Amino acid sequence: MAYDKSKEMEQQAWVAEKYNNRPALAALTGLIASFPIPKVFASNAVPLLMWREKRQERRVLSRMGKSGN
Repeated sequence: MAYDKSKEMEQQAWVAEKYNNRPALAALTGLIASFPIPKVFASNAVPLLMWREKRQERRVLSRMGKSGN
């Protein structure tokens, strides 16, 4: 069966993009995630990290818009 990217969750795509850009991060995360307790916190942190990144992007864009006026 072929891989269907349209069925991928937004969080999965975000994590995959980070891993593709930072292979050391993927290795370190794999090591930490092998322990049960950190694994729970890591999986719950992804939506918070995504929210933080989007908020930072909005701030940058709003500052660029204000400086252009």
